[in-house]
Amino acid sequence: MQYSSLYWGVHANRDLWDCVRSLALQLLQEFHSHISRCFIIDHLGTLDLRDYSHGFELSGVQCASFFGLIEIVAALIENQGYRSKWGCYLDDSPLVLATRNGHEEVVKRLVGWEGVDPDEPNNYGQTPPSYGAGYGRKALVDILLERAEVNLGRIDKLGRMPLSYAVGNGNEEVVMILLGRAGVSRDWTDNKGRTLLS
Repeated sequence: MQYSSLYWGVHANRDLWDCVRSLALQLLQEFHSHISRCFIIDHLGTLDLRDYSHGFELSGVQCASFFGLIEIVAALIENQGYRSKWGCYLDDSPLVLATRNGHEEVVKRLVGWEGVDPDEPNNYGQTPPSYGAGYGRKALVDILLERAEVNLGRIDKLGRMPLSYAVGNGNEEVVMILLGRAGVSRDWTDNKGRTLLS
């Protein structure tokens, strides 16, 4: 039961049959009260989503975005709308979750959706471009930068910006993209006094 609760989305993403799509949509429309949500929350740290607490709320749209289930994301947003705030521990939006996990089709769809802010910060001030830069998601950074409201000079609560995440993780292609953009400062120092060169 634990395995199926944690990894059903991975399997569904490989082959989303009509019956699976219907079941997934039914599950995720009422995901806040489902046992699968509890297993995923307890094990998000092993899925590279940091150490979330038991108080973390996970919506169906967030879950579908995390797994990259584009058709389910679209259906849920059409049925339930898109909220700008998610009321969870780190407040990671569906766009952040899709960006972190490299789900290009979900990111494209979300960025094109009315009401979705491609530069919306979470509780730490980190934005989708920060995650895209940090994880080396060049294609996703390109998609996010198509939107004019993205502020590459935005500093998060750790004193970092998208360029510093790309540099810090050695994502050279993303660094080159960001250095060519307006609003990117090379004279940056984080909260610990580190510069881009350090």
